[in-house]
Amino acid sequence: MKFFKQLLLISIFLCIPALSVSSHPVVEKVDTSEYPKIKISIREEVGKPLQNEKIRLYESIQGKDDEILVMDLLKKNEIRKVRLLLSIQASDEENNKKTRELAEAVLRSLNLDDQIILHIYGEDTIFFDDKLDKHTALTKINNLPNASKNSLYSGIQYLYSNVPLTSIPSFYILISPNSPTEVFDTNSPIIELSERKHLPIHILSSDEPIGNFLAQKTSGSFFAYNKKDSITKLQSEFGNIRNEPGILEYYTIEQPLLSLISPTEVLIDLKIGNWDFDLKYNLSIWTIFYARLMDIEFFYTLGFFLILLSFLIYYSFRRSREVREAEKKRKIIDEKYKADLYYHENNSYDTGNKVAVLTTKSVEEYGDDFIPEEDDYDPYSIYTEESDTYEEPLPPMTDLPEGEAYEKAFFIQKEGPNPGRQYNITLEEVYIGKATDNDLILIDNTVSDKHAKIKIIRGVHYLYDLVSNRGTYVNGKKLLRPKALSDFDEIRLGKTLLLFRGNK
Repeated sequence: MKFFKQLLLISIFLCIPALSVSSHPVVEKVDTSEYPKIKISIREEVGKPLQNEKIRLYESIQGKDDEILVMDLLKKNEIRKVRLLLSIQASDEENNKKTRELAEAVLRSLNLDDQIILHIYGEDTIFFDDKLDKHTALTKINNLPNASKNSLYSGIQYLYSNVPLTSIPSFYILISPNSPTEVFDTNSPIIELSERKHLPIHILSSDEPIGNFLAQKTSGSFFAYNKKDSITKLQSEFGNIRNEPGILEYYTIEQPLLSLISPTEVLIDLKIGNWDFDLKYNLSIWTIFYARLMDIEFFYTLGFFLILLSFLIYYSFRRSREVREAEKKRKIIDEKYKADLYYHENNSYDTGNKVAVLTTKSVEEYGDDFIPEEDDYDPYSIYTEESDTYEEPLPPMTDLPEGEAYEKAFFIQKEGPNPGRQYNITLEEVYIGKATDNDLILIDNTVSDKHAKIKIIRGVHYLYDLVSNRGTYVNGKKLLRPKALSDFDEIRLGKTLLLFRGNK
């Protein structure tokens, strides 16, 4: 039964042309990074430049086909780094000698920065290393062991399973002096693996039918093991992959962003001479955005827009903070003014005491001379405790004019923004001005921040001008030095007029 299977398989292989399978163009990559410009990297067929081939290209998106009529073909005369995958079947002494000659000729074509993956197999894998340098690889090949079997199927599967992925272009060469010991399966997953990994197999083999079949199915090339020109042709193929590929550029038809909410697959039908390639790429909003981001003009435009947006956000935040601070400051002024006008918080001598309240009823009962009742506390009194006696020293009077002493005193605002306002003088020093940290706040732009102050010494209320912008006037005369206030004195600060009332 096995013999008939082999016979059938050989008859199928014999239908394949016996000549070496020639190389053909290879599409390496479809690049959408500069969308709507699409770049297709194409490795040329040996001896057939792309410029001499007829090229036709069609795109199909969402069921709509378009032929691309305008294309540019760019060619770089540069050499690139490559990765060589060298798979060698170990055989008898005579075949190993020929194999060493072929392998050494291939390795001599490499540059120092090229990568080498060496795989030696027989019945099973004998050696595998994916990080070899040129010298070590030559040493290993010179010590090629003898083997009696050629398990081609398992050897290729092992290599495909263990070769690491990389963006470096790879060239896979299989040197097989003997025919496979097993019947090669025409439905082998090796062919599918080769397509998925984009890794054609270039074969140097004595078994022409199987070598031709495997090379053709994996898009590789077949070279007869004992022909003198095989190594020259193989080196030519290898030199072709070292060259930078040609770039086929064209502009696709831009799609509306709303139609790209979900990724869309674009199909490409590329015809180069007699060869047909079915390609595709995915198109999404992020593809377009990334491509625009790589565009220098778009990048600077986006950068300028982001800077402008950041400035607007910063300005809005700063303006909002200034408004909040102004509102907070206004509330402080309003609260202090309210406490001054309605509650007279400075009338409370002890911290924590409730302030006296000035009401309409109080004014009706007691008239303009109303002063809220206070605790029986006198700031100038002498207090005595059982354990100690303390007497607060009084300031000297030598530099100040004499005046009447008042037990209680207050201001009535006659002119200005808040006429009728009343303020009880209960502190030893009362600062007057428009700043919020004053004791008596005057909401008047003509008043300085710190305009004047009242200082009580031995019951006498002395008025000081604090080097104000517009000066302080008492009964129409500018205040040049501290003055002792008398009952019914009129004090002018800017547009505000205060009436001083004292009660003995």
